[in-house]
Amino acid sequence: MNLETLPWWVFALFGTFAIGSYNTFLEGTKTIIPKKIGFTGKHIFMCCVLTIAGLISFVSLLIIYSKNPKIVHTVLGKHILPKSWSIIIPGCLLAAYMVTNALALSGGGGVAMCIINLNLIVTITAGHFIFKDKINSKIITAAAIAIVGFLFAAYESNKLNK
Repeated sequence: MNLETLPWWVFALFGTFAIGSYNTFLEGTKTIIPKKIGFTGKHIFMCCVLTIAGLISFVSLLIIYSKNPKIVHTVLGKHILPKSWSIIIPGCLLAAYMVTNALALSGGGGVAMCIINLNLIVTITAGHFIFKDKINSKIITAAAIAIVGFLFAAYESNKLNK
């Protein structure tokens, strides 16, 4: 099976389950990392997770390189290295996001994702203005309904956990 022939929504559905499972593990840091260690302990945890992800990525690059070195040289030499900011900035943002995500989930539980998922505002807006993604009033309405739902769930969770 050629993964490139699958529609984007198949990957989005997989991503839903992958990120949900991942976030469940992050929420579990409230029982893995003692409360008295706090931020530093969660930061160490995330650094370990990112180290494993980095090692897997490095091995993946080696495998891809062993099968098709020409494409690796092309992608690195012509597309990534001349625009190094395109991997440096997301890499820095990912590291910061992972730590804040762990702190949010371990403190607020799964409902913290309601607030985190407000990122759809940034993603839709930036996608439209920077990458010329097409949006219409139905997309904006659906996003607004989702935002109201996210905020209501976060509000209710906050009331329950006081």
